[in-house]
Amino acid sequence: MDFASFALISFMLLFGYTDGGMYMSMNHDMPMLQERGDVRLDFDLGCWNTTTSVAYAFGNHWGMQGALQCNIFGFSRYGGQLTAGWFPPLQGHSMVEVYGGASLGHIDMSHYGDFYDGTTQSYFVQADYAWCGLANSHIDIGIGLKGGWLLGDITNTYTIWDELDERSVRRMQQQEYSEPFVEPTVVFRFGWERLKFNLNASMTLSKDWGQFSNPEPRVGLGLNYYFHTANKVEPGAY
Repeated sequence: MDFASFALISFMLLFGYTDGGMYMSMNHDMPMLQERGDVRLDFDLGCWNTTTSVAYAFGNHWGMQGALQCNIFGFSRYGGQLTAGWFPPLQGHSMVEVYGGASLGHIDMSHYGDFYDGTTQSYFVQADYAWCGLANSHIDIGIGLKGGWLLGDITNTYTIWDELDERSVRRMQQQEYSEPFVEPTVVFRFGWERLKFNLNASMTLSKDWGQFSNPEPRVGLGLNYYFHTANKVEPGAY
């Protein structure tokens, strides 16, 4: 792929996204840790949000990850999530990981004269399957599925026309959401052994799809760096 093709595809991925709904997945990187001492740093840039994540393997089969997100254009959206989980030894190039976690977010935005303010929470389990170190350590590919429960408390302030008084009147409406959700995710990394470009895509499926949750696929482009900070751990170590 030449540079022009790469630039065009990157532009389409970054800006082919339209916003809608109050909850939006974080577009964070999959941990893909392999053994104790592994660290992954990731920085993703999407059309509306930037996301930074750090994953660390504190045991030979145990890891954790933290991610932070903030908006870059148009409205105020920020949040974070923490996960911890388990991964078995790498089998060839294949690996699997299972993480559980929670997220918390806040949004403050206007849309055609209406104002929205609220918080979101999610509690979930995430299972990922990946192929690491393909093409002489130049490519990683991962697919994942997150599922759990999504909560939201949103206040909508809007204007209506009072025909009796013939004037505009401000109204407030508060809505609470509590529903299951599912998020499929795909990650594709390419580059060098340690430093790689990271393309990821995800979307949220829930009962109030398009109202509370965002119905559009989210795509991010970022950089991922892999550290191996410890020596090999003896078999059977935690």
